[in-house]
Amino acid sequence: MQADSRVTVPVAASLNRGVVVRVLSLIVVLLLPRCAGSDTDSHMGSWEVTDAKFPGISAMGMSEAREWFGATAVYSASAVTFREERCGDPRFERESLTEEDFRRSYRATFADLDIESPLVEVLHVGCPSNWVSPASTFLQSDRDTGYILWDGVFFKLERVAR
Repeated sequence: MQADSRVTVPVAASLNRGVVVRVLSLIVVLLLPRCAGSDTDSHMGSWEVTDAKFPGISAMGMSEAREWFGATAVYSASAVTFREERCGDPRFERESLTEEDFRRSYRATFADLDIESPLVEVLHVGCPSNWVSPASTFLQSDRDTGYILWDGVFFKLERVAR
């Protein structure tokens, strides 16, 4: 029996390693919550404003933004509250955004907000009333960190309770 003299190269080796790592990371991020049980309520709980990021033009400066530090946003099935605003009987809609989609929608990059995940979960809060509040859109970057956006400022929130 004669050995085959052709050289074969695995498909993955012929691809750019960075592409392979990104694709595998995306698969893990998408499948992991399904394997561990649905985590559709990951936004529920109390979140405290701890910082502010200004990746572009904003109508507010850091001195005004600091007035929001320590404020708490609370997301629950029965209500969403932030500062003096309250939405009773909220309806939640979630979407996952890649960095490119995020940049197009929010004119900021993941690096601007120190986001290391390949995806950001965006929670849109709908209310029976015409509720306009910074807490109506919540950008969750990881289990215990998120952002709300107001006047061009991304306010960093850190989870304080589930």
